[in-house]
Amino acid sequence: MSDANATEQNATHKFRNRLADLRGGGRAKPEDLAALEARIQVLEQTCAGLQATVRQLGGFPLPPAHLQTRVAAYDGAFFIEHGEMLLGYLEEALGAVGRDLTAFPSVLDFGCGCARVLRAYHFRATPSQELYGTDIDDEAIDWCRANYSRMASFGVNQEAPPLAYPDETFDLVFSVSIFTHLPEDMQFEWLEELQRVTKPGGYLLLTTFNERSFQEGLSDEARASARETGFFYNDQGVTTDGLPDFYRQSYHTPAYIRARWSEYFDVLAIHERAVDDLQDIVVCRRRAT
Repeated sequence: MSDANATEQNATHKFRNRLADLRGGGRAKPEDLAALEARIQVLEQTCAGLQATVRQLGGFPLPPAHLQTRVAAYDGAFFIEHGEMLLGYLEEALGAVGRDLTAFPSVLDFGCGCARVLRAYHFRATPSQELYGTDIDDEAIDWCRANYSRMASFGVNQEAPPLAYPDETFDLVFSVSIFTHLPEDMQFEWLEELQRVTKPGGYLLLTTFNERSFQEGLSDEARASARETGFFYNDQGVTTDGLPDFYRQSYHTPAYIRARWSEYFDVLAIHERAVDDLQDIVVCRRRAT
């Protein structure tokens, strides 16, 4: 499905539903229904022409709406815009340690979903860079493989390591809103695995919920527990359709991250409230061996 086709679905689906309601309810004149049908057909033809133009220009499809909303609370044009915004946040975090998005030959998006950020990264990458994406969502990965193979190489990972990559494969690993959802033990398993696939001296950008999220997403008791221990996994939190039941909400304090994540990486910086004012970006580097 192309961007134009997604636009067509979003626009014409509503009109056709409305047309069906009018026909079923008998609340409109036949000539009015015929006029509405004609308008919908013109819209569909226009969108089909736009879709063909996008294909001819080498454009990338927009994922189906349900795959977009699985990783975000929206779909459509803002899905693309927010992917670019997220990449910008990551770029700022890298810039603070003197690095640039284009400086890494091999890049992994851990928990890429339907490639919200990889899509933006592709348009910033140099020809020599290789992009990879992996996710537990096999439906999203199947779709990416079918539609985004020119953009990146995609793989499915299981709930627990290992990833299907050799040791020391990647110069940069980034993960947006994944460690915000993992139980504590699973968090450590994946930190160890990301350590394995990252090259010595390689960088990682991982996001976590911040203090504002503590205020909005937890009860007073849970907030107190999170601040005391540094970590809280809300096993009563909301689930996401299409994702495993363990995928809830996890909260970290910066002190916890510096103490525990430093067992796996050098924690270079924590950029608080860097992602939409709701998540921090943790900048890590694998120690040289």
